[in-house]
Amino acid sequence: TRYISVTGVQTCALPICLTELSTMIARSAMACDPVSITAAKTYLACLLHLPGLSPARLYDEHRRVVSSFETEVQPLPASPNTRDKARRLVVGYVSSDLRGHPVARYLKAAFEYRNAEQIRVIVYSDVRAEDAETAWYRSKADLWRNVQGLHDAAVGKLVRTDGVDILVVPAAHFDDNRLLLAAYGAAPIQVSAFAGTTTGVLRSTHWLTDAVLHQIGRAHV
Repeated sequence: TRYISVTGVQTCALPICLTELSTMIARSAMACDPVSITAAKTYLACLLHLPGLSPARLYDEHRRVVSSFETEVQPLPASPNTRDKARRLVVGYVSSDLRGHPVARYLKAAFEYRNAEQIRVIVYSDVRAEDAETAWYRSKADLWRNVQGLHDAAVGKLVRTDGVDILVVPAAHFDDNRLLLAAYGAAPIQVSAFAGTTTGVLRSTHWLTDAVLHQIGRAHV
């Protein structure tokens, strides 16, 4: 029996396992195209399924990969938003999954039951093929922006211009979702949701998680 190790952790007692193989291929893709965020996201997503990887090592790998992209980001100045009870809170959602997709099902309650008098909702959509679910979400949003094809920097400027207070990026590791958007610091509060682990982005201020994904007292997130 031989072990195949991609991240320095011996994980498989078989000649090779599918998670190791996938991780090796994704890491090779990063080496071939180190500026590809798609390759980086694929590699980080593979790590979620890699047995034997400690939370600390998972965090370190995310920071190692993401930091190489963060160095190329020019963050926006500090947000001018103020805590003003007289205005509505502005919540922005950035997603490619507002369609027939599990993320869309999970988010429905947040759209259906929000207090429209107190909360303004803006959607920044990366949906490629819109469907009935997309139409439903569009009907619930105060403002819908199609941002497919735009650079993260351009989306960040839109978020800032729209005065978003809380920016939510669901499932950032997957599909066309924007793992690095939080690096621009477009909103005062930036939430990663429905993510299997940390995004590794330092300017992501919150991670919506639970006691299974993030055990109480765990230092590395």
